Amino acid sequence: MFFSIYVHSLRYVSLRKIWCLLRCVVDYALMYVGLRPRVSRVPVSISVEPANVCNLRCPQCALGSGMIHPRAKMLKADMLRGILNEVSDSLLSINFFFQGEPLLNRDLPDLIAMAHERKIYTLCSTNAQLVDAHYAERLVSCGLDRLIISMDGHNQQSYEQYRIGGDIELVYSALRHLAEAKHRLGSSTPVIELQCLLLKSTEGSIDFLRNNYKRLGADVLTLKTAQFYDYEHGNALMPSEEKHSRYHLGTDGSYHLKGRLIHRCWRLVSAMVIDAHGVVRACCFDKQGEYTYGNIDETDIRTLWHSSRAVNFRQAVMQYRENIDICRNCDNV
Repeated sequence: MFFSIYVHSLRYVSLRKIWCLLRCVVDYALMYVGLRPRVSRVPVSISVEPANVCNLRCPQCALGSGMIHPRAKMLKADMLRGILNEVSDSLLSINFFFQGEPLLNRDLPDLIAMAHERKIYTLCSTNAQLVDAHYAERLVSCGLDRLIISMDGHNQQSYEQYRIGGDIELVYSALRHLAEAKHRLGSSTPVIELQCLLLKSTEGSIDFLRNNYKRLGADVLTLKTAQFYDYEHGNALMPSEEKHSRYHLGTDGSYHLKGRLIHRCWRLVSAMVIDAHGVVRACCFDKQGEYTYGNIDETDIRTLWHSSRAVNFRQAVMQYRENIDICRNCDNV
């Protein structure tokens, strides 16, 4: 997804941003051959967390399952403005999502507009339970480039197996509201990406979604393999067909991540995650905040990006990635 975003963000391109991206490519190449990357001045992509609370209870989500209990927090305009003041001239994209449901932050469209005005590609992901006609119009008019809508199933029976507490009719109505708002405002954005996790409960929905996603109001359909925290001994939600899973059953009777774990990572040389409290995390897979670089309320982003914690973590990934828990279950292999 990272490279797809960079391609679509060309409308916001500048010579400085091209230079920063090329620096990231060189850094990754150095990682590829086993050399320590120098790392560019600042990342070219950032994920911020508009809200660290959620309205659903998805069983393989650290937040929804109750694995973590963060102190409730919403991203404020002042924090985002500070981030943009530091790095907007180098940023190609901002993801407005991490662990919570972004649309619970009612200021979200204003935050997106702030980034859009700085000529940065913006992306958001939602369970679409809160998109009425008014909110849809705000999301279209704020300049959002891409909106991912999670729809794990095509009827309530299949949907609620994973999206516990959710109503699939609200997803269908959200798609209609967004399509109508785009038509009414004469806008081609946001690109609506309908995303379905490949689970045992959604395998029966694949053909329906493939045949109907455009009619429903989406522009793109993504069928995404699911991450499981407890995958080694199998999980009731794992798809029945192995081609739909990121795991395979080994000869030892346990499940393993497909592919060979490589000792390099594009995210670590190009992207940064900032949670709702301003804590910088090494990666979006760091759900429990085990690998943090510091807090932007106390230290500027450039210093954190080049801090000893950041340097040491990148070095650890290059040397023994298989020993890092958040890396062992990463699909970036």
